[in-house]
Amino acid sequence: MKKSLLAVVLALTMILLLAAPASAATYNRNLLAGRQGVDVGNVAINTDTNQITVTTDGGWEIILVQARIAGSKSGIPHNKNWNPRPSQFADSASYGYETATPHTPGDGVTSEAFSLSGPSGSGDYLAVHVVVAIYDSGISDWVFEGAWAAGTQFNSGKNFAQYYVVSDF
Repeated sequence: MKKSLLAVVLALTMILLLAAPASAATYNRNLLAGRQGVDVGNVAINTDTNQITVTTDGGWEIILVQARIAGSKSGIPHNKNWNPRPSQFADSASYGYETATPHTPGDGVTSEAFSLSGPSGSGDYLAVHVVVAIYDSGISDWVFEGAWAAGTQFNSGKNFAQYYVVSDF
């Protein structure tokens, strides 16, 4: 009797576990700035909603986010040498500091989420370019850098632009 009750409980538990909806999958990549690949934050993508969240740390602020999700690498805008063209990416968000608008360091945007347009599902290629800035008190001015979500270089040795395949996680 005890064995059959245990078997029923185990069977019901398995049915409930298998019937439960899968939770959203969120994957993270480092946000690397400049040719030196300075880690300035993180990019997270939720594959169920195609939403990305860009977060900076260490005093870095977000100036501009440009992203493109595509079904293939060739679906990401690029020139004939495979250098990507972030200005042609389908999704972007600007935070008003690209003209070096004066503000108090630390008052800028350090985390932002937005939804991507384009296909969703495994196998999608994603490129995320972020313009970041940090205030350098030694020169009393802002220093700007381009940053990419860590992945595979578009054109190895030619630039530091990167993309990744969402299913590679």
